[in-house]
Amino acid sequence: MLLALVTKIMSYFPAILSEALVYVASAVTLLVFHQEYVVLVAGFSLAGVLAYSVNSRIEDSGKARRWTGWLLMLVLGILAWCFNNSVFGVSSVVAFVYSLGFVMLITPGMIAVGVNEARIAVVLRLAFACLLLTLLAWLIFYTTWLPALIPVRQTLHAFELGMLTVLPLAYFTALGYLSFFLLKSRFWLRFIAELAALISGLAVIIIALLYQLDTMFWVGAVFMLWNLMDKFHELVYKRVSFTAACTLFAVIFGGSAAIIKSNMAVVMPHLAFLNL
Repeated sequence: MLLALVTKIMSYFPAILSEALVYVASAVTLLVFHQEYVVLVAGFSLAGVLAYSVNSRIEDSGKARRWTGWLLMLVLGILAWCFNNSVFGVSSVVAFVYSLGFVMLITPGMIAVGVNEARIAVVLRLAFACLLLTLLAWLIFYTTWLPALIPVRQTLHAFELGMLTVLPLAYFTALGYLSFFLLKSRFWLRFIAELAALISGLAVIIIALLYQLDTMFWVGAVFMLWNLMDKFHELVYKRVSFTAACTLFAVIFGGSAAIIKSNMAVVMPHLAFLNL
């Protein structure tokens, strides 16, 4: 609401003057006031006017997207490091993923995530990059296998949440885009992509359970649920009657719930880190 009010007030001034005033006001606020809410408002005001400045002056959408992503990643990353703020850290990682080629559209009633360039080679490259970065984040924050990375653990603490949630989500999005769209008519390639997605989802859940990573667990669980529902739709729902599909779903869902409930004493100690 505050940002909307500021935007309305600034609309009465020339654009270049409005931008300059927001830059100066945000910078001064960040230097003088260190209360968390004030820092967040000033930081996102700075990021917003930066995105506007770039997009209003670069006509090529692809070039504007790359410049916006890299600059926001840099600015939000500096704010995350200076104020040790994970909100800025997550936003910085989102900007980085955006600059790689992912896109996100948020409208009333819908959140859509996809890729900017729908080509198999490009999406594979995005998936591979996000996978490597996710593994690197896991090695940095939760293992001691690479001693050289231990000193940077505290330095990158503000980016931990973003690196262990946004990066795997981007990886799963790339795999889903391959499976559901780009490789839909190529059976064996689609099979390999879906197998990789299944193995990756299980790996994320297992790693989250072993290292008690609550957010990462939900990332893997949501993706696995999405993946299994898609398989149920393709392999069962489309091939049998509506009544048979719903009955089978009820049997599977009810049976799984019964198995879990009858083994709660065994299951719950392993899920204590989720604070259920």
